[in-house]
Amino acid sequence: MAGKRRWKGAVVALCSMLLIGTPVTVHGAVSETAEELLSVSSTIPQPDDTGAEDTDATEKRDKIIGYLRAHLDEAEEDATVQGGYAIIDAAIREAELNTTVATVWKNYFKEEAMALGIDFESVKYTMVDPDSGLTAAGTTGTKKSDVEKAAEKVNILTWNTKTDSQGNAISKINRGMISEILDAFDVQGSLMTSFTRPIQALAIALAITFGCSQLLVMVTDRNLSSEALQREFIKLLFGVWFIYNYKFFTLIIIRMGTLVVSSVQLAIGNHGASSVQYTIVKAFNTMLTNSTITQIEYNWFTNTGASIMNIGSSLSGAFGSLTSLFGNGIVQLASSLVVYAVAIEIAVRYVFTPLAIADLYSERFRSNGWMWLKKLFACALQGAVIYIIIFATDIFKNSLHASFSVITNTAINLTMIGMFAKSRQVANDIIGVH
Repeated sequence: MAGKRRWKGAVVALCSMLLIGTPVTVHGAVSETAEELLSVSSTIPQPDDTGAEDTDATEKRDKIIGYLRAHLDEAEEDATVQGGYAIIDAAIREAELNTTVATVWKNYFKEEAMALGIDFESVKYTMVDPDSGLTAAGTTGTKKSDVEKAAEKVNILTWNTKTDSQGNAISKINRGMISEILDAFDVQGSLMTSFTRPIQALAIALAITFGCSQLLVMVTDRNLSSEALQREFIKLLFGVWFIYNYKFFTLIIIRMGTLVVSSVQLAIGNHGASSVQYTIVKAFNTMLTNSTITQIEYNWFTNTGASIMNIGSSLSGAFGSLTSLFGNGIVQLASSLVVYAVAIEIAVRYVFTPLAIADLYSERFRSNGWMWLKKLFACALQGAVIYIIIFATDIFKNSLHASFSVITNTAINLTMIGMFAKSRQVANDIIGVH
């Protein structure tokens, strides 16, 4: 028992050294994309009826830009459409504009946000105490975007991750489970222990059989010399030793794969809040490009249209929920199925590794044993591929800049599901296994 603890400790120590230099994402600031758009906002002209620069409109525009630079990071607290509405309302009050400008801005923001799959309902709420009559504010917790909900499942394929990139606790159902699953096979007296030991003994017997078969072939072909006999004997000893200590090497391979998954997650980090930041500023620029602030504020036709748009906005919550059900909900289900399958496959490969590597020393690095170990690493690496697929799809949605379309959103999500099915092929290509 003590020996097992020592080699497990050695595996953890070796793999921990690989974590040095892992990139960490910094939060609590305006994203680079949003900052670039704010720079563009300051260059959008605000002419009056004569074509000259409207100094009053320009001053209000700059006030809004200044407020956004100072408060856009608040999107991390409520990365939803209604959370964005709150930031827009506060920016409008800062610039001392009327609600018409806010309504037009919110409409553009809502269209962009729904196209990106951002949740509608706010995580913040107010509640009136029936006894005291006092109003209390609260929050249901940080709400994750649809992409983040799907990506959160990838945590299962990490070694034992229990917190996200911001230090928040991950729900038990989505925590890293690989180490826990593999440890279950090593519990003394368990049914799996009584199963793995015969497997290991059978693998050693097969390795010896393969070695003797190779010697017989050499004798038949009259190629057996003292040097060749010594070489084959050393290879046989190496094969038996490797099978006897297969857990050590297998855990190293799996741990390295899970380290890649964790590194990818840390490097990318949480991008839900940055999507809301980007969408708020993008909608602001669209509004300024289509009309000046003064025209929006005092134009009768715009005011009437804004009222109509405001009525339509009241239906956004139900419409957004419908879209989530038929589009993003499917992505979360598909990601769960793939992740669960990968986790189970890692466990299965871990148990049957002794049999698979019985011929490890034959055919040099082209044996079935070496292919098995490479496929095991590809399996452990698949979580990183799935996470990159989700993140790349989110970037693709951001780059479309299109008005909301249920068909477009669903098509992109179905494409993502298709890429989930190809994630194993991509991982195999990375390792060089076919």
